[in-house]
Order: sequence, then structure tokens, then C-alpha cells
Amino acid sequence: MKNDKRQAKWILLLAAVMTLLVAGGWAFFTKFEGTAPVVRIDPPFSAVGTERAFVVEAEDAGSGLRSLNVSLVQGEKTVVLLGRRFDAAEGKGQVRETLRLAVGDHGLTEGAAMLRVESRDRSWRHWGKGNPARIEQTVRIDTRAPVLQVLSEPLNINQGGCGLVIFRSSEPCPVSGVTVGDTFYPAQSGLYEDPLILASFVALAYNQGKGTPVAVSAEDEAGNQTRIGLNHFIRPKQWRQDTLQISDGFLATVLPALTGQIGDVAGLPPVEQFLKINRDLRKANYERLVEVTRTSDNQLHWHDGFVRLPAAANRAMFADQRVYRYQGQEIDHQVHMGVDLASLAASPVPAGNRGRVVFAENLGIYGLTVVLDHGFGLFSMYSHLSQIDVQAGEMVERGALLGRTGTTGLAGGDHLHYGMMVGATFINPIEWWDDHWIKDNVTDKIAGVGAPQKTGD
Repeated sequence: MKNDKRQAKWILLLAAVMTLLVAGGWAFFTKFEGTAPVVRIDPPFSAVGTERAFVVEAEDAGSGLRSLNVSLVQGEKTVVLLGRRFDAAEGKGQVRETLRLAVGDHGLTEGAAMLRVESRDRSWRHWGKGNPARIEQTVRIDTRAPVLQVLSEPLNINQGGCGLVIFRSSEPCPVSGVTVGDTFYPAQSGLYEDPLILASFVALAYNQGKGTPVAVSAEDEAGNQTRIGLNHFIRPKQWRQDTLQISDGFLATVLPALTGQIGDVAGLPPVEQFLKINRDLRKANYERLVEVTRTSDNQLHWHDGFVRLPAAANRAMFADQRVYRYQGQEIDHQVHMGVDLASLAASPVPAGNRGRVVFAENLGIYGLTVVLDHGFGLFSMYSHLSQIDVQAGEMVERGALLGRTGTTGLAGGDHLHYGMMVGATFINPIEWWDDHWIKDNVTDKIAGVGAPQKTGD
């Protein structure tokens, strides 16, 4: 009996010890956890203008956050931007704070400063103060806006046409360019040895006429902005009217290859299917082109005038105002954003000029299509091809074989749809087939700046 009692006491004692060990282990691994919080600045920045808004994030998945402090130190001055402590009852595991730094409110001066973000968690480590995390980032206080100087001759531009603007900024700017109406055309360095000289091809859309404002702008790393009006002259244009008769035979020919790209339309009459293609698919195809032309090389890949499809007749012109009629009724209106060139069936299609292939695949209403980047936002487009002989990423020379003409997409007969774009804006290709226009509006402007040009392409 005594042995049984003694054994029971040992069992109870062992259980108590195990309980203490488990509780101690839990306390050690939870209350004494050693993982510091994670702190972030979003977006990261290295300069501050007159004002800067940014977000500070802190996260601790272990014991939770105890504090988050943000300050800016310049010399002997410390500006507290945020000081927060979190009660244990709040159970904060993640905090996101939007902060505003206004230089004028704190008497900060031009020059370097230190942005400091500090956080502690609720761990019992470090004598109960918690695990610390700190970010220290040097930032530059800069409240002076960039100075812009236009170097190229005044911009003379045709409605639906293209122009080149060259200007110099007093400092590097991550965002700079030319705004035509509401459309922004980014500028790039790389045309000249001086990296502060920037160039941008710009476009005047077919529906932008006299009175369209044009301005040069830049924003430096600190967020300071400068915008100046650009001296320009616009030559207005009148566009042709064109009527296309849509027949049942045409619908029977083109619909099978395109209806699969616009969703379930099996129950719609053929003419309704055509309208969805002509409107919705056309819009989707344009949005794809916007993606393709979003970035451009900062080199002038091309040289001399652009090559036109040999021995070809014009079948449709740029910005033709097209009316579509079916069984005597007007059913749609679209604008033709290129030049249709017809030669012999399956004629070889030459590259208009040297460029990098950025697209070479099917593009809905345009059929098999190739797009070339010629640099500084200038692109050429070749559509309705029966075959493609190049691949995205390769450089092609002026006149190189891109493919052959065909009837793919929304084409009523074998031809080449030739288009040109500045960024996402279609322009009149005829200008680029004119050596005199290129000399007056591009190459003479480049030479007229008088700065050493960058070579190597």
C-alpha cells in the first residue's frame, strides 16, 4: 500500500514537472520569440520635394507589434512623423500608416537627411523591450523644379501626323515627355551623348485639329514638376468618306475565323456577329497594341526613308471615315487607321525600315500581324499577312522579308494593311514614305541641336 502511495506521489510530481516544462517551453517560444518585426517603406524613395506622401508598413506574426516610430533627422533637427504604441489588448500583428512630409512645415533645408523607421514587437526579449527592427535611409531634400529648354525647331505638324521634340532638362528626371491634348508621349535620352538631352516623337491624332495644346513637362526624383507650352503650328486635314457594302458572301467568308475570339455568339444573326467583331474585337485588338507599344528602345534603329510595298496600289487611305452598309442600311461607322496596299496575291512584304520585332502573331481583325519598334516611340505595323517569317525579339533590316500579303483577319481581299504608330496613336504612314518630309521634320532637327550624337546602333 505504501509503495502504491509513494508511486502515486512520484507520478503527480512528474506530471507537475512536465506541466512546468511545457509551460516554460511555451513561454520561451512565444513570449521570448526572437523574430524581429518586418518594416517597409512603400514606395521606396530617395528624394523629397516640397511634399511627399508615402506609406510605412510594420508586421509581426509572432508576439505582435508593440510600437512603430518614423522620424526624419537632418543635422541636429529631428522631425517625428509618427509615434505609435499598441496595447496588448489590440493584438496588432500588422499596421499600415499613410504619412505626409511637408518640408516647409518643419523648417527643413536643401540637402541630405535620414529617414528612420523603427518598430518593436511584444516579445519578452531584451529585458522586456521586444525585438527591434530599423530602417535607415538617406534621402535628399530638393524643392527646386527642373529647368527645361526646348532645343528643336518649332513643331510643325499635320493633323494625323508626327513630329519630333528635343529638349534638355537641368537634372535627371524619371518622368518627362510631351503632352498633346490629353495624350502623353514619354521622352528618352540616348539620342545624344549628353544624357540630359531628351527626345520624343509625338503624334497629332486624326481627330485633333487646330487649338490642340502641346506642352513639354518633366518631374524629378523628388516630385518637383515643370511644364512649359511648346511653340507649334497645326495643319488641319480633311479625311475621305468611304462606304463598304457588307454582303452575305463576305460574312460567310470572314466570320468563321473570327467569331471564336468574341465569346459565345452562335445564336446571333451573322450581321450581329460582324458588328461585335467590328466593334468589340477591334477595341480589344487596339488595347493589345497599346500594351505592345508601351515601351520603346531609346535608339534610332531606322535610317533613310521607309520602304513601301513594291508595285502596290492604294486601296484605302489613313483615317478614311468608313460607313458600313448591309442590305441598304447603315449598320456601323469606323475609322481606317492605316493604308491598304494591294499587289499580287501573297506578295513579299518588306520591313519599312530597320527595327526590332515586338509582335509577330495573330491579332483579331488585323489577322497575322508584325509590329516593329524603330526607337523613341515610333512603330510600324503589317497586317492581313498570309504568313509570318520573323519572330519577336529579332532585329530586321530595312527591306527585310517580314511575310507575305494575305486575307487573314477582317480582309475582303489579298492586301497589306500598313500602319504606323507613335506610342498608341496611329499616324499617317505617307509622311514616312517622303524623304523630304523626313529631312525637314526629323533628321535636320536632330542635326540642328548641335550636340554630339550617340553612336553604336
